[in-house]
Amino acid sequence: MAAPCILRLDRGIAEASDAIEKACLLAEKACYLTRIGDNSSADAIRAELRLGFGDGHALKVSVLVMLLEGLQSYFKSLGGDAKDRLMRAQLLSRAAKNRELTAITSAWLAHIQFQEDRIDEAVETIRLAIEATEASHSAAVCRISCVMGDIFFWAGDLDSSRRWYAHARQAAVEYGDQAALGAITYNKSAFRVFDLRLKSAWNLQLDPAALQLADAESRSAANYQSAAGVTSLDHLLTGVKVGVHMLHERYSDALDLLIIMSRDGELPSSYLYRLVLLSDMILCYASLGFGIEAKTHLEVLLGSNIDRLPVEDLIIVYSNLNRALEKAPSNFLGLYNAKNISPLTQLFHAERAALMPVLQELVEIPATLRR
Repeated sequence: MAAPCILRLDRGIAEASDAIEKACLLAEKACYLTRIGDNSSADAIRAELRLGFGDGHALKVSVLVMLLEGLQSYFKSLGGDAKDRLMRAQLLSRAAKNRELTAITSAWLAHIQFQEDRIDEAVETIRLAIEATEASHSAAVCRISCVMGDIFFWAGDLDSSRRWYAHARQAAVEYGDQAALGAITYNKSAFRVFDLRLKSAWNLQLDPAALQLADAESRSAANYQSAAGVTSLDHLLTGVKVGVHMLHERYSDALDLLIIMSRDGELPSSYLYRLVLLSDMILCYASLGFGIEAKTHLEVLLGSNIDRLPVEDLIIVYSNLNRALEKAPSNFLGLYNAKNISPLTQLFHAERAALMPVLQELVEIPATLRR
């Protein structure tokens, strides 16, 4: 069944008497279709808008098409030129002093900056989004709140994260945005697994109840995406399932999923987290007695410049490799020596600590965003 926002947009498109108004509604629809993975329909709308408005005579349409193209690049390849397109869209919006466009383009730009581990930049961009946002801008309020929920979760402030996620959910319901509701369920599951995997890397005792919750949230996220017809997060959801299996040391189950992902070409080269998944595969092979396969994949990983990864991902990668080395020492001889992850752990905690003062004024949801 179509999302409520699509039904509303379709009514507006059918009733629109002004060409620019209709084009803006079409672009908004295409942005949503891109987010749920309906790429062919989004491409058709983008081509139509480029044909009618490619000369730039309608600034609002031009900005929304740039936003669309940025989201297409992001959701198709988790990178590409998404940030460049969104930065241009934001620049045009600010130059035109269009508050709603500035809010939504800034919110999505902050989302991508956060995903690229440029968290300080994401916070500054979110400030711009908040300054431009009015309470009636449901799409921007939802996206800002999602990003803030992510940032506070990463920073370890779970109470603030829950408040922002709840606010995002309320805005998503008002807008009729099933994709955002799906993203929230995914994000909460992914960050839960991320937190547990860091604790596992530090050899901390894992709470069985927390492991059960991670299992349940992973299933809930997958079920929601399926029910809502969202396919754009499939590979991310599979990555969360892999993480849950790794926490439970279900290496055979994890390896089955990892092999399918690698064969299907689901992971674009611009997606750096694929290197974490590759380290998972190495540990799985080593734990299951496939030392030669573990060595082969280790050679690939070591040739991939893993130092590009965020520090938290590096902690998990080196923890995986250290454990794999214990399982298959003869296969790793001369290739890899055990890595001390303590300096990385100290750096991670230092980064978190440095971020918290910056976030203090955003602990409470600003009045301009309140529903």
